[in-house]
Amino acid sequence: MSEKIKNIKINILGNTYTIKTDSDEEYINKLVKFINRKKDEIFGKDYQISNLKEIIMLLLNVADELFKLKETIELKADEITDKIEKTLKENYIDS
Repeated sequence: MSEKIKNIKINILGNTYTIKTDSDEEYINKLVKFINRKKDEIFGKDYQISNLKEIIMLLLNVADELFKLKETIELKADEITDKIEKTLKENYIDS
């Protein structure tokens, strides 16, 4: 992250916005592409979101994906921790 706040123009869900951020423009553009791609998956490429209900549906889908990924990462971290503890016990504690 850069320390300097800058204005970045983005086009999200068919609307152009100027946002102020200290994040890298490339990172912000990745977020925008992700959201626009998610909208296309849910509603179709040519569909224009026009109400709050549709935005909420989009947000729920994004949140669902985030939580599933977080859960998967936590399970993998637990598996790795268990393997490390088992290896340490077998190779160093029992010797």
